[in-house]
Amino acid sequence: FFFRMYRLLLFLAFCATVSTTLEDGPAYNVKFLQSPIPPIYRPTAQLMHSGSKRWMCHVGNALAKNDETRDKPTDSVFRSQERFERSFSGRCFYINAGWWVYELCFDKWVRQYHTEQSVVQSNFFLGLGSKAFWNDHLTNRLVRFKDGHQKVISNPKNIQPRASGMWDFVATTSNNVNPYYRTYMYDGTTCDLTGAGRETEIRVYCTLDVNANNTYTIVESATCVYQVVFNSLSVCLWPEMVDHRQQNSLQKSSASIKCYYEDGEEPVQLAVRPEGAIFYKKRVRAIFESTCYHRYTEWWIYQFCPDKWVRQYHTDDDLISEHHVLGLGEYALKPDALGETSLAFTDGSRRTILDEISHHGMAHANGEWQLVKNADGLPPHYRGLLPQGDFCDTTGEYRHVEARVMCTAERTLNNSFTITEHDSCAYILTFLSTVPCTWQELRVAYKERFQEMPEPVPPVQVRQPGIRFTTVDQNSVEVQVSVESQADALRHKQQQEAQQPMTQKGPQRKVLVEKEHFDAAFHGQCWTLREGWWTYEWCYDKWVRQFHEDKGIFLSEYLLGLGLKALEVDAIGKRKVQYADGYRSLLQKLERQPDPKANGMVYYVPPTASVPPHYSTWYYDGTDCDGKERSVEVQMFCTTVQEPAVSFKIVEPRTCVYTLVVNSHLVCNLPQPMEQT
Repeated sequence: FFFRMYRLLLFLAFCATVSTTLEDGPAYNVKFLQSPIPPIYRPTAQLMHSGSKRWMCHVGNALAKNDETRDKPTDSVFRSQERFERSFSGRCFYINAGWWVYELCFDKWVRQYHTEQSVVQSNFFLGLGSKAFWNDHLTNRLVRFKDGHQKVISNPKNIQPRASGMWDFVATTSNNVNPYYRTYMYDGTTCDLTGAGRETEIRVYCTLDVNANNTYTIVESATCVYQVVFNSLSVCLWPEMVDHRQQNSLQKSSASIKCYYEDGEEPVQLAVRPEGAIFYKKRVRAIFESTCYHRYTEWWIYQFCPDKWVRQYHTDDDLISEHHVLGLGEYALKPDALGETSLAFTDGSRRTILDEISHHGMAHANGEWQLVKNADGLPPHYRGLLPQGDFCDTTGEYRHVEARVMCTAERTLNNSFTITEHDSCAYILTFLSTVPCTWQELRVAYKERFQEMPEPVPPVQVRQPGIRFTTVDQNSVEVQVSVESQADALRHKQQQEAQQPMTQKGPQRKVLVEKEHFDAAFHGQCWTLREGWWTYEWCYDKWVRQFHEDKGIFLSEYLLGLGLKALEVDAIGKRKVQYADGYRSLLQKLERQPDPKANGMVYYVPPTASVPPHYSTWYYDGTDCDGKERSVEVQMFCTTVQEPAVSFKIVEPRTCVYTLVVNSHLVCNLPQPMEQT
């Protein structure tokens, strides 16, 4: 065994010294990885042995400078569209640039348009691709124009686009100009100044910045002639791009020899077990009360299913347009109802999660959780690993997730999680729970670190004559969740209710409450929430609206619902803001609005298995949405958090029907039988 290991190390040491000079330093770094070798590396990998284990070793991109055995690309030699179809076909990318929205659909078109109240007011095609009029979901998509719903593009004159759909690879000899792939689109909307159709040059550059992936800019390089600069991670590993970087010495850093575990004895799971480490499996699993947990961000939805997977996806009209598996758990490939759930994609196909991960091979996670006592800058916690997600073009390895379970004393954070990408395609998921706070080994670990163990914050005791209040202890499953977790639970609950026949829905146990208590707590106040492009505003008893502003100018605005006092003349109603056509107040915009349908009544809603007790009221008469008015239910929850006094989250459980989830300690002191949970 030692002799074989010595031979392996000798070979790798020899490889590490090849093509090395005193000025350049080492050409290679050697890495041993426990995941299987990515398919694109297998044809050129070298099989190596170490005892009863086999490794597939792949040499990185740094080549000898005098290597003349490879084909040397020259300017504009790449004339294929197959790779672009695999990477970008059927997808569209958008830029919201204030007044205009730009839409880039590869092989289809580039267009710019402006909408008001979801109606397209102006629409220009800046160029048509070779498949602009193909009969597919993009061409047949209905868009609401001023004269009604129409297909996004039509072809009454039977135009044949001049675009070939072929791509050139443009190499450069200057280190200041990066290589790129190029194609052209012609036959856009006729330009009044030139009398010719608009046209666009599209350039696709390699980027190693994850945040810049699939982003682009567009400029008008000449009258009605445009240039799109698109950034992509996936093209960085395409042969022409790799060869060009090698020839021009654009990559100065050492390449690597990566040895992937092939077969033989069961390998150690991604990290060697520290001496004396104790692993907890069943105990940590008991923390997870739900099959899956979700986190909603501006663009992505994250799904964490313990022992199954972590994945992220983006939906358009309930269809999945982007999907990535970040890591697989021990039972990811086990057939069950969760894995066989059918998913609808924007390309018209339906696939299950098992279909999406079947090509990943056998899962390498062991489901073990380690108690980590001495992590720098972190309190003691439990750690598990979910390796073998989707292949990552940036690193040439599989995505993976390190999951951390931490104690939290704040009940509003119980069963919530955050996820960050701390390195390219390497993620950290932090799950917060009140359950492990009582475990002895965690308390001992805190004591050894001279840290104070978080203690549960006692709920606010609200005392009213004739009302008995109960306090739930820290081991109770019924705990109050955060605003975001409440929104997730409500979204799920309301979607389920919406799918049930009315006869199956039981009567709601709501109790009408005295409204003056809410008036005293919230009257005359507004709160805002900024989420990416949109800003949301809730003015108590007045309205809920969403708007987009740029440099103080309101460019888009939608009323989600009007309250009982929306038309009352007061300081909030008379407040003026700057729109694109001048300064106006919302009262001026509503001068022809009939009296609101909202009656201002507030109801107490008892708790359910998934949603804590809360108060509820409805706002109606929102901006038109495909023939019906938008409406919003305002749900107010008690929280022990004092600052901020009011926080909220908004979800859309059904099309154009919204739920505003409010958390406030002001609700806790209202005279209703509301148990503190």
